[in-house]
Amino acid sequence: MGPDSNHPTVPDAMAGLIPILGPLHLSLNLRTTLFKVHYAFFAMLYLGATGKKLPESPSTYRIDLVIACLARAWCIIRND
Repeated sequence: MGPDSNHPTVPDAMAGLIPILGPLHLSLNLRTTLFKVHYAFFAMLYLGATGKKLPESPSTYRIDLVIACLARAWCIIRND
């Protein structure tokens, strides 16, 4: 049965991406929620590290950057 307006098909190149979209979406939501719940801590950390105020709704890039820096700092502290 060929594609029609009632039953569109997904190209093979895209079909391989669909299984990873769920975990990716979950990961992004988890980081954003973590940031919102602990905003005061992250804002204090960001201010101390950069001297700038953290926006109320930071970009995904900025959230990832702060969390990655915090994780790396924790690894350094833990090893000392």
